[in-house]
Amino acid sequence: MIKLILKVLTSISLCVFTVTSHANPIRFGVIDFYPPFVFSSKSQPTYGFDIEVAKALCQQLKTECTFTSMPLNQLFSSLAANQIDAIMGAISLTPERKLAYAFTRPYLRSTMDYVTLTNTNLNVDNLQGKRVGVVKDSTFYNYLRNKYEGAIQLVTYGTNQEVVTALSNNEVDIILLDSPAANYWIKYSAGVLKSVGTPTFLPFDEGYAILLKKDNTALTGALNQALNTIIQNGTFAKIKSSYFSN
Repeated sequence: MIKLILKVLTSISLCVFTVTSHANPIRFGVIDFYPPFVFSSKSQPTYGFDIEVAKALCQQLKTECTFTSMPLNQLFSSLAANQIDAIMGAISLTPERKLAYAFTRPYLRSTMDYVTLTNTNLNVDNLQGKRVGVVKDSTFYNYLRNKYEGAIQLVTYGTNQEVVTALSNNEVDIILLDSPAANYWIKYSAGVLKSVGTPTFLPFDEGYAILLKKDNTALTGALNQALNTIIQNGTFAKIKSSYFSN
């Protein structure tokens, strides 16, 4: 009986260990320059809201983390090739992605904003025929394509920065971004950009989460427990307040 009890206790302790710690460094793939979630440059280490959250998770799991920044469409192929373990950077949790990937619990609600030039009177209720800039293969691209079904001119780019630059150069009439990203670009546009309408929840989007391979249940579980901990102990709120005004 004593041997049986010891065996059970050992099994429980091993299970707890696999959830609360992670032996190897966690390799995060992050979207290349996606402020305020990810800031990346050759002159300084990658930082941003999602980077700080990831570091807090790794600290909780008593492991190191590494960050590799790349365009959105390369993140998924890198994950499939086992070059990274997880994807972060305002990654929306959608029904389509849930079919193909594992996700942690959402850690932030996601909303979207239309952005245009301040010297225009564009109305979001009538975008027919307008040139709308968006990141290729993003959830916003799929949303616009399904909603307007050819009634607008979808113009795609590789990054948010390219989308904003296209708007500034009058290559498009309006763009669609995550609300925090929209706020960032408007703030630093010297009055050139403005939001149109009100922040809107993306249909069927459950929020931002960490994306992993479907079979990586151990790391998914560990990250979920770490997320719960940093949310409960106030670490997440502290990080959030340093990047978002509300």
